Amino acid sequence: MSSIMEMLSNLARDQNIIKLTQERILSKIEMLEINSQTSKQNLSGTSIYLDSSFCDYFPMQNADMFLEVEHLITNDKSFVDKLEYFIKNIGGCNLKNYIKRTLRKLFSDDYATRCTLPGRDKGVITKIGDSEVLKTIKKVIKEVICAMVKKDVVSDSEIETIVADWFRYSNTRLLRSTKTSKQGQ
Repeated sequence: MSSIMEMLSNLARDQNIIKLTQERILSKIEMLEINSQTSKQNLSGTSIYLDSSFCDYFPMQNADMFLEVEHLITNDKSFVDKLEYFIKNIGGCNLKNYIKRTLRKLFSDDYATRCTLPGRDKGVITKIGDSEVLKTIKKVIKEVICAMVKKDVVSDSEIETIVADWFRYSNTRLLRSTKTSKQGQ
């Protein structure tokens, strides 16, 4: 009798794992559909290629890189198209996850420790709050999330709260990653 119960328990666990995997795959398929729809809406009609010179900007390691990206967003339409395409393809399973994954791709943890949304705090060198980078992130995430979850509005406030928290905890992430790398040696 106990072996039957054990088999049933294992079967239920396996079914839960399969269900979670299926949900994850469906989420990824939905993101691919959304990305293909939004890439078809590219006004220039050209395909976007993320070359190594574009990828070299990310993740941003310091204020100089940040200022260079800000300058490119302001003055180079093709860079903006590439950045939007890049952010759309990062993906995520919900708003918070998508924003965190995006920020992780755009900012190194080391540099993120010296950034805040309002630009105030000890050791802060970069104000993110009114940057072109944040405006681009908001624009793309609103487009993708609204299409993904069929929600009409994602507010700036929701996005900014998640962004502020991500920067606030960058020091903790950095400490964890250095501990992990030291333990691995």
